[in-house]
Amino acid sequence: MDHRDYYGADRNFSEAWGDTYTIVSKRLMPSKPPKRTSTLDKHQSRLNTLRQNHTALRQNHTTLKRQFWLSWHKHKDYLHSLSMRWTSGDQPTAEDALSATACKASISFSAANGNIGNERAWFARILYNQCMDGHRRRKAENALSVELLAPSAEPSAEDDMLNSELRQVLDRLLKDLPPSLRGPVVSRLVDESPYAAIAKTYKVTEGNARKRVQHGRAILRRRLRKYLTAGEIVE
Repeated sequence: MDHRDYYGADRNFSEAWGDTYTIVSKRLMPSKPPKRTSTLDKHQSRLNTLRQNHTALRQNHTTLKRQFWLSWHKHKDYLHSLSMRWTSGDQPTAEDALSATACKASISFSAANGNIGNERAWFARILYNQCMDGHRRRKAENALSVELLAPSAEPSAEDDMLNSELRQVLDRLLKDLPPSLRGPVVSRLVDESPYAAIAKTYKVTEGNARKRVQHGRAILRRRLRKYLTAGEIVE
């Protein structure tokens, strides 16, 4: 055999064997495992998603808030005139109703995502309900003085004595109220202060001021009824 043929055959054998070795090695050797996402990476991804969602919600809230106040100021003069009409021209009461309407409408506006059809009519409806609620509350709060302390058309000496006695009883009952209720009740029923002023004086929310007055009034009514039936103040 010619030495060139020998070396050529040897080279061909080596090349063939090399290809076979590569193929066998790839089949026998385990493939490289896929890269796994660590627990930390997963938590970081979730955190990023939450941050993005929070940012989007905050931006949406800011946008809705801006839209609401633009709409509110657009109709405020009209709503103020309605409030004055529905509160019989009582400026403080009209302002209270208007403020409460703005708070309620703001919450409803956000809940509806700003999708309000006729904003003017929508605001007016909320304001009307607020004014009617105010009428009912004031009627209930004044029930004691109207029913029990109002003088008759021609007051007699007995009427004067009875009214004087009832006023003394009411003063005693007011003093017996818990301190947290006494101040707001006196401010509302005696001084006729608006709830906004009561809330500011006692550093509570307007809703909390209303609850305190209602609670105190219920206690007064219950104890006064017991006095009228038993003839003595019952705790």
